[in-house]
Amino acid sequence: MSNEEMENRIFKALAAPVRRRILDALKDNTMTTGELADQFDEIDRTTVMQHLRVLEAADLIVSIK
Repeated sequence: MSNEEMENRIFKALAAPVRRRILDALKDNTMTTGELADQFDEIDRTTVMQHLRVLEAADLIVSIK
């Protein structure tokens, strides 16, 4: 993957305010998707998982299964 493609993924990931809030929530503690969903009233667990996939594709988080 080129640097430009990776930069595009990063900018796309950071473009959504909810993803920036998810990153803020994860910066100090690891959390399950359920724990994250509990912190965000406006989105459900499935939506949290979709946001996490975008963040992971941009190498901004690492998922542990």
